[in-house]
Order: sequence, then structure tokens, then C-alpha cells
Amino acid sequence: MPDTTGRRRPPPPPPPPPAAFSGWRAGEGSCGSDAPCVEVADGPDGWRAVRDTKLGEASPILTFDAAEWQVFTAGVRNGKFD
Repeated sequence: MPDTTGRRRPPPPPPPPPAAFSGWRAGEGSCGSDAPCVEVADGPDGWRAVRDTKLGEASPILTFDAAEWQVFTAGVRNGKFD
């Protein structure tokens, strides 16, 4: 993908394996009494992981490097996903 100068950026590094993420925590207001939750965990080098708890440990995990996480959370705060 070209950057703003038209040069191609190197591909991003591969995400860490799922076991590298720890400290899973539920998003505020994302859980009810028995409702599914959205959880976030920290990984090495600023990586973050997000999962929905509907399937428990089998839930798919989305991973974001530090720059992607910054863009994603800014979008959430600005209502891009409402």
C-alpha cells in the first residue's frame, strides 16, 4: 500500500500468537448479567487483541498493532462504528 509520498510501505509484521495476549478485560458497558461481552487484551510491542465471548475460548480474535489500535480507538470515540 502506498504511503502519502507514493512509496510502498513494507508489510506489517505478523501478529503475535493468541497465547501472547494477556489481561483480557471486558469493555465497560459491554456485558449484561449473562450477555456476551467484548474483551480486549494486551500483547507484546503494543499489540492489542479483541474478542467476543459468545464462543468462550473458541471465540475468534482480532489483532491490532499499535498504530492500527490508535486508529481503531479514535474511530470508536468519534462514533464511526455506531
